[in-house]
Amino acid sequence: MTFVITFEPLTKRSSKKLRPNPAQSVPEPSSNGFSSSDTEITTKPHIKSLQEYLEENRPDYVTKAELRRQILAEKAYVREQQDRVQHKQRILLTNLKHPGSESDEIEKAKRGGKTQGSKIFTTRELRSMTRRKYQTLPEVQMKKMDAKRKEDYRTNKLMAEVFTKKLQRKALKGVVDLSNSDQVLSQVS
Repeated sequence: MTFVITFEPLTKRSSKKLRPNPAQSVPEPSSNGFSSSDTEITTKPHIKSLQEYLEENRPDYVTKAELRRQILAEKAYVREQQDRVQHKQRILLTNLKHPGSESDEIEKAKRGGKTQGSKIFTTRELRSMTRRKYQTLPEVQMKKMDAKRKEDYRTNKLMAEVFTKKLQRKALKGVVDLSNSDQVLSQVS
């Protein structure tokens, strides 16, 4: 006895539940009690890949993805062309600095080898440029401002301590001028 069950595909808009087809779920009669399909090897139903599913149900997504792939490929091609132009410019710049080696540089460039041109920046210049860029970062600027604020706070506190000690010494000696006594009395009251 064999049952054949088929399901209808569930779509987004369809609210049907998957149900077996009743016409095909009837067992097939056979003469010896076994159906002929029992002896055959049954193949698995074809399971759709994600790509096939997207092509059927979300063609807009597939086209957008393909467009993104094309854009990325174009950007890579443009970068490659820019690299080639920059490489040629470096060769020409090197040849201007060292005029005797033009044919050697072109031969190496054609073979894909690297040229022995002079450096555009020295290590010292690179360090100084990096240091300047680092100093302009907002995190570094905030750190400097905080350090300056703390230093100003310490300086003001120290100056206040010095002023109060001097005022105490003058008050103990009895030397008090009018401006200091007004300030001290106003703070005490």
